[in-house]
Amino acid sequence: MTQNHEVDLRALHVALRLLEKRVYYPAIEPGDGGRMRFLQVIDPAELVDRGKGFSEPADDAPAALRLDVVLVPGLSFDTRGHRLGYGAGHYDRALPRFCPPAIAIGVAFEFQLAPELPNTDGDVPVNVVITDARTLAATDCVPPSHG
Repeated sequence: MTQNHEVDLRALHVALRLLEKRVYYPAIEPGDGGRMRFLQVIDPAELVDRGKGFSEPADDAPAALRLDVVLVPGLSFDTRGHRLGYGAGHYDRALPRFCPPAIAIGVAFEFQLAPELPNTDGDVPVNVVITDARTLAATDCVPPSHG
């Protein structure tokens, strides 16, 4: 578990690097309305706390132009793929830029699942929710196309 009580994904990072996969982490651009971008990280020890509640990559790290999978944290998820985040809307604005073709996967503990969460037109659901107990394919969780 991380400082925000989220699933600790450091072992996944190591496994992906052993498979020679590129791994990107979110970073919030200063002065751009909080636009989220994803920057490449070789070693999670490179991440630094910039006062946003999570550690970020170095500003000069290579940015992702395309992603295959986006792992999305949250306070809670429902079985439709809707999430309760921290209220800033970073993922709701970022996901349409990458999904599709990327698949958005919500990562949570089983106790963070709710039968249903409130949502608005601006909320972007994930395609799949994975907990420590099961995997749920969210039935209506297709992010809007970004044409």
